[in-house]
Amino acid sequence: MEPISKEHDFLAVLRHVMPHGVITLLAVAIALATPDAARFILYVWWPRVELNANQLLVTEIVLASTLIVLFQMCKRAWDTAGSMTSPPPTWSSGMRPLATRPCVLRSDSPSMAAA
Repeated sequence: MEPISKEHDFLAVLRHVMPHGVITLLAVAIALATPDAARFILYVWWPRVELNANQLLVTEIVLASTLIVLFQMCKRAWDTAGSMTSPPPTWSSGMRPLATRPCVLRSDSPSMAAA
C-alpha cells in the first residue's frame, strides 16, 4: 500500500467532481443553444410546475426515464458498433437452413402429413 499524499487526495476529489462540472456545462450549453426552449421552460412551464408538487414529480420521473432510455440506447449502439464491422454469418460458416434444425417441422415431413 502506498501512503495517500495530498496530490493523490486532490486528484481523487477532482476525479469525483469533474463529471458534475461536465454535466452542468453540458446543461448550460444546451440551454444556450436552444433559447426558445429555455424561454418556454423558464416562463411558461416552470410557473405551472412549481405550484403543483404532483406535476413536478411527474416531470422529474418522465425526464429521468427518458434520459435513462436514451443513454441506454446510446450505450448499446456504442457497444455493438464494433461487432457490426464483421460480416454476417453465411451458410458456409456453419449456419444450417431452417428445415435442418432440430425441432423444426416442414410441411412435407411424415409427421406433418399424419396430423
